Amino acid sequence: MSTKRRNPLRHSLFRLSHFLFSQVTLGILDFDFLKMYNGQNVKAGCELMQESGEMYLETILALGKKNNLVRAVDISNEMGISKASVSRALARLKSQSCIIVDSDGHIAFTEKGRRIAEAIFHRHQVLTEFFMALGVDRETASADACKIEHDISEKTFNAMRDFLQSQNRGELAEA
Repeated sequence: MSTKRRNPLRHSLFRLSHFLFSQVTLGILDFDFLKMYNGQNVKAGCELMQESGEMYLETILALGKKNNLVRAVDISNEMGISKASVSRALARLKSQSCIIVDSDGHIAFTEKGRRIAEAIFHRHQVLTEFFMALGVDRETASADACKIEHDISEKTFNAMRDFLQSQNRGELAEA
């Protein structure tokens, strides 16, 4: 039985590029910082936010808008993921200073976590509206937006947002 081996250099470069892009997108880093980057291990005071972490933050935000109080079991039910997996993800988000969990198990955002969650949620809304402007039904548009929101370039996202605004469909795009 052969095991598939991951190329460590390729994986490291992917993680670094994703980290730098997410930091620039969220306004944590600017392009002057990228000019200074000289191949050193860059953390910039925050860990790499993987797509799954962004999904958890977006889910916490959406549940909080519905229920006000969010617990791990709510996330598990919403995402269809085991409670053990949710617990591991929440521990990562806590270690990245994105959330806090009180003694009753209620989850709240830190300033950093809320900023990331709102940015992803906004991208989801704009992408959904864009696809609907093309004639896609809301359910399909939302599902496709969920798949794309973590990977789309800032340049393409901005062009889509600007297009929505130019079509007077952009009340969501302005947030």
